[in-house]
Amino acid sequence: ELNAHLFCGTLDIVQKALRDAKLDKFQIHDNVLLGNSTHILKIQKLLHDFFNRKKLRKSINLHEAVACCAEVQEAILSGDNSENIRDLQVLDVTPLSLGFETASRVMTVLIKHNTINPSKQTQTFTTHSDHQPGALFQVYEDKCTISMDNNLLDKFELTDIPPALRGVPQIEMTFDLDANGLSMSLMHKSTEKENEITITNHKNHLTKEESKHMQEAVTYKAEYEKRWYKVSSQNSLEFFTINIKATAKDEKPQVKLNDEDKQKILVNCNKILNCLDRNQSAKKEEFEYQQKELEKVCNSMIPKLSQSAGGKPGEMPG
Repeated sequence: ELNAHLFCGTLDIVQKALRDAKLDKFQIHDNVLLGNSTHILKIQKLLHDFFNRKKLRKSINLHEAVACCAEVQEAILSGDNSENIRDLQVLDVTPLSLGFETASRVMTVLIKHNTINPSKQTQTFTTHSDHQPGALFQVYEDKCTISMDNNLLDKFELTDIPPALRGVPQIEMTFDLDANGLSMSLMHKSTEKENEITITNHKNHLTKEESKHMQEAVTYKAEYEKRWYKVSSQNSLEFFTINIKATAKDEKPQVKLNDEDKQKILVNCNKILNCLDRNQSAKKEEFEYQQKELEKVCNSMIPKLSQSAGGKPGEMPG
């Protein structure tokens, strides 16, 4: 009875593994038990009942399985092409999501957890403020959306960004993950100025206290998700408003506006941007409402205007 919550917690892990694999428990052919905890009869009974009384396989020796897998992986990495391992493949996955902090302390994920290695992902971002000269990028790992609740791996900077209004510069971020670690690069598209760093596997492992903190973050996942949705709505409104404003001010517009309509759009955009700067504590619904109202203003003049504003890039930290 004292350990009931711990025993039941093992099923949470099983269910999460099924969700990550996008499988239903009825699609599982064999249930293989590995590890000392699987010798506990109560855990065996819970798993047996969960999988509709399917027989559990307990004959595999954990230490032999790990040693065998390590030998196969070593042979593959060393270029061994012998008949014994020619048809074997060992897949390595990243256990935690990898990303970096953007505006509003949100972690933008480039490589999701359970992604098969090697993996390479690229995404384009823009600046958070007018004439921003540079940006500090903080790289995190974990599964929470708020960066402060994740593990900081490293940080690096991109400097000498040419003066421009926020939302105009295009910065390309690339994450390249392989057996040697994580390599990251930043490139300013117009100037091709670039900066790179590499994080090896042994750097910045979690301490016991940090692991406990992250477990608490998982416990309060619903609260973090609520905060993330609010920040996401806030960023969406800001990106949309900046793009609409830039489109309306364009000297060679794809969409033609008369002076009266252009002034009306600019007034609405400036009003929203000033409100965002002053009121960071507004609710998600308020941000969504303001964006819908701005869309109505634009569409009432020329329907294509909001489409010409483009997609939603991420914002770099200031």
